[in-house]
This record gives sequence, structure tokens and C-alpha cells, in this order.
Amino acid sequence: HPGKHGRLRPRSVLAMRAAAAAVETAVVEQRSVDSVAEELAAACRDFKSKAAIRVLLQWPEQVEAAMLRAGPGSGELSPLTWATVNNLEQVVQLMLERYPDAVRKSASHALFI
Repeated sequence: HPGKHGRLRPRSVLAMRAAAAAVETAVVEQRSVDSVAEELAAACRDFKSKAAIRVLLQWPEQVEAAMLRAGPGSGELSPLTWATVNNLEQVVQLMLERYPDAVRKSASHALFI
């Protein structure tokens, strides 16, 4: 609510920031597993470590399932396989630290293709 001089009170500004953060979070959570898989596979395939790390940190729930999927034009290789083949050490390390179950499943899947 505006104060004496038409300015927003600090509490109102904080509430608006909290609401904006909540909306931003809701938008992030709506990313599909397919779009995350495509972005992650492309980043790993194209030697873009920073982009891959951003995806791994930004969409953790989708990454779990995305680790087993290959993006279009990725030659049917998973993000883990691309990161390993392209020697993206930081990306592989982050995958191992944050998503050990997904890494295990992806590695097992790659062995039987």
C-alpha cells in the first residue's frame, strides 16, 4: 500500500519480491523432462560445460529422468555419455555428486545399447 508520499512501504516491496520469486519458481518447475534432456545433451555434445552445469543445478527434478534421454541430433547418446566422451570433467563430477542414482542408471543403460 502506498505510504504518505505515494511510495510503497518496505513490507509491500518485500511481498512483491516474494511473489515474483514464487512465480519464477513455478515457471522453472514447468520445464518438461524432454526439454531439459535436449538442452543438457546439446550442452554436453557441444562442449558447453557452463550451460550443462546451469541445467544440472537449475532443474534437479527433471535432470533425474533427463539423464537417460538423448536429445535430437545427439546420436542417441545420453548427456552422461556426451560429457564423458568430451572430457567435461566438472560436468561429470557434478552429475556424480548430485545425481548418483541417475548416473548409475545411465551408465548401465549405455552398456546395453
